[in-house]
Amino acid sequence: MHQRFVTGAVCAAAILAVVMAPAAMAQDAPAYRMPPAPIAQILDTDPAPVPSISPDRETLALLGRSNLPSIAEVAEDDLRLAGYRINPRNNGPANSRTAWLNSLTFQDVATGEQRVVALGEGQRFIAGGWSPDSRFMAFLADAPQGLELWVAEAATGQARRLTDPVVNAAFSTALDWTPDSSAVLARLVPEGRGAAPDVTAAPTGPVIEETTGQAAPNRTYQDLLSTPGDERLFDHYFTSRLSLVPVDGSPARMVGEPGLIAGAAISPDGRHILQTRLKRPYSYNVPARLFPTDVIVTDLSGNLIHQAADLPLRDNVPTPFDSVAEGPRSVQWRADAPATLVWVEAQDGGDSRREAEVRDRVFIQAAPFDAPPQVLIDLNARYAGVDWGRDDLAMVSTRWFNTRHETRWLVDPSNPGQGRLLLERNYQDRYNDPGSPMTRPTPEASASCTSRRTVRACSPPAPAPRARAPSRSWAAWIWPRARPSASGPRPRPTMRRSPACWTRTAGCC
Repeated sequence: MHQRFVTGAVCAAAILAVVMAPAAMAQDAPAYRMPPAPIAQILDTDPAPVPSISPDRETLALLGRSNLPSIAEVAEDDLRLAGYRINPRNNGPANSRTAWLNSLTFQDVATGEQRVVALGEGQRFIAGGWSPDSRFMAFLADAPQGLELWVAEAATGQARRLTDPVVNAAFSTALDWTPDSSAVLARLVPEGRGAAPDVTAAPTGPVIEETTGQAAPNRTYQDLLSTPGDERLFDHYFTSRLSLVPVDGSPARMVGEPGLIAGAAISPDGRHILQTRLKRPYSYNVPARLFPTDVIVTDLSGNLIHQAADLPLRDNVPTPFDSVAEGPRSVQWRADAPATLVWVEAQDGGDSRREAEVRDRVFIQAAPFDAPPQVLIDLNARYAGVDWGRDDLAMVSTRWFNTRHETRWLVDPSNPGQGRLLLERNYQDRYNDPGSPMTRPTPEASASCTSRRTVRACSPPAPAPRARAPSRSWAAWIWPRARPSASGPRPRPTMRRSPACWTRTAGCC
């Protein structure tokens, strides 16, 4: 008891001393001091670099990263708008949300020879991905006034800047290469944008929100818009213009009009661009990804070819997990076709609490988009992605959070409408996890673009006399390694390295 009283008295005296001497502390505030060796060396040791293999699998890019951010980086402003956090200085993601890199080295896979890319002192950047022909790696370099688009040549290690600090990475740092590797599709700050609007003035009126009179419960989101000033800032920082930036240094070519471009992807044939554009009215209750949205297909000049979706404000998504917004979602290009759209639509109103035999329906529609879309497959759970193989082979995955149930279906895109169940499991059961299919980039694809990777599949060989199809299952061939089962570890299957291997009755290694 006496010990507790003494401790409390000491704490009270310490607090009183701090309160009574604020001026002295402010005047004599010490600078940051470094800890003695070897503590600083241990804390500042760079972690292992991030490897990235080129599409031709002949060159390895080693992306160095710093360990801890500097005080200057931590002290930079974070602007929180519509569910995003951005850095207003460079119009990119906030430092707290960015994995900055600080070195780039190319290494030959066969010989081990390395070529270090010469970067400026203290330069940091964000990786942008390999070109389809494996000659270049694009990246966004941080500059005092913004983000610059650079490319580094794998054969020489030489890097060069393609744009001034005008890249707009507020929505995303993603870059997309043209299939011929001649240019990069980037989002740039519109010319003549000017300074950010001043939102420090006192408001001239109240904040007014409208209601439809219907119950619309929502999940709790962070960093939402809350005032008309936030709306003006959102328009200022998130408005961009698409541009095709040639790697040979030629002037960039603008694509279409400026707008709130949340996503942009070139079709595998290089003739179309799939764009996701947000529009008003905004909401103070949901993040930007649920704002009214146009999903459109344009040509490389920005001319409208097809409107894939016109989505209203989605502020009425049911709160339970496995619930989704109504209307088309996950719109993307089919990886193994020249220009085919793939998307999914909920058939249960998006509400996971409703009873329904079909939860999601997957559609496909090929250019020129004048024929009605085809149903690829009906699913009894939520769509979780598709792995494309070839004209007659694809794998569609589903998941259901409440039961942790996962299924994978084999479908024939050339004869859509049905699927064959490949496996079903609890996706938290790691011992029986078959892994992911082995994939490879398409001839037109960048290694960084997962939507342009296809399952390693090929045509079946002509069987020799008395030959029989392999007894291994499709999964044993398609997955890179076998996993241990409840009864013990399974032996790793032997993968054949022949140019052709079984796929219709088995998978392809």
